[in-house]
Amino acid sequence: MLGLINLSYNKASVRERDLFFFSNSQVLDFSNFLKKRLEFDGMFVLSTCNRTDIYFDCSHINKQFLDSVINLLFDFKRQKISKNCFNIFFEIDKVVGHLFKTSSGIDSLVTGEFEIIDQIKSSYNFSVSNNLLSSNLNRLIQKSLEVSKYVRSNTKINTGSTSVSSLTINKIASEKNCTEMNILIVGAGKMSKLSIKHLTSKNFKNIFLTNRSKKSLNELSNKFKLKAVDFNKYIYELSKMDIIIFMTSSPYPLLTDKKLKIVSEKITKKLLLIDLSVPRNVILNNNYKNIFQFNLDDLHHEIYKNQKLRTDEISVANKIIDLFTTKFSEWVRMRRLVPNFFNKKNNINNRVYSFDNTQILNNSKRKDIRNKINEL
Repeated sequence: MLGLINLSYNKASVRERDLFFFSNSQVLDFSNFLKKRLEFDGMFVLSTCNRTDIYFDCSHINKQFLDSVINLLFDFKRQKISKNCFNIFFEIDKVVGHLFKTSSGIDSLVTGEFEIIDQIKSSYNFSVSNNLLSSNLNRLIQKSLEVSKYVRSNTKINTGSTSVSSLTINKIASEKNCTEMNILIVGAGKMSKLSIKHLTSKNFKNIFLTNRSKKSLNELSNKFKLKAVDFNKYIYELSKMDIIIFMTSSPYPLLTDKKLKIVSEKITKKLLLIDLSVPRNVILNNNYKNIFQFNLDDLHHEIYKNQKLRTDEISVANKIIDLFTTKFSEWVRMRRLVPNFFNKKNNINNRVYSFDNTQILNNSKRKDIRNKINEL
């Protein structure tokens, strides 16, 4: 059966989500770590800036099993937070419904977000290539993508801002004289591309870009006609900027007190540091006169307003998801019953063709029993 451990923005802060973020290599290591200690048929990890979800398929899913996984997760990560930050689901309808809501953008920081689709596909492809999935999990993930497509096609859940980056850019665009600001984008991934598109559509004129990979930096800066900044030297450009948006998948911080100390005295005007990454790219413990920080946890007010506009659509989407959840859960339960049925049938067969010390079935009686078995 299916079970789920969920750590998300609903209960955990960015700092707490940082600690339990998984890269692909860590997913593989964690799977091997668990297999030496627990028995299960398959595992699927979806780790994004909003959540870390760990799905399991095994015959003995229950609260004790999932509690054990959380304890082993603490051991593996060598980190520990309150267990109250986690949700655990071992009822099949709740597990299935959670993934369907996630893929449809219902259970997201920004309702209707699109990025989650690519994130699920990427995690799925990695899991398939490394033989991490059971047949039930494989089918569940495929179905979640079908459900997502159906929900988005039959509701207006995607209306308006549908990503963290678009909400952030809209917030920046509400400032006076915003189009004249110097904005540095750190990162060249999908979220960065989306942010650049939003900025250019709102006529921002001074957009700078930096990235560790020079190839990606040159390709993206040339495509959007941006000013490229050498990644190894971007720290020296901070004093020229008004806003810096960090959107990388770096496993370690890119901007710390130690690095900022080099140029902090040169920053004489207001500088806003926006960190949309998990793990966080910006970790500053000291206070600075002209430097202000903004991260995913600070977006909640904007997110609430955005979600309120879509209340009716969320209700329709949930009804659709409930129907798909019921149907898929019944399919899983039937799959569980079928092997038991055939096992019983095979046991009867074996008994028909066996004998004990006192009786041997004659051919006619054996044939009658065989016919009854085949009618099952």
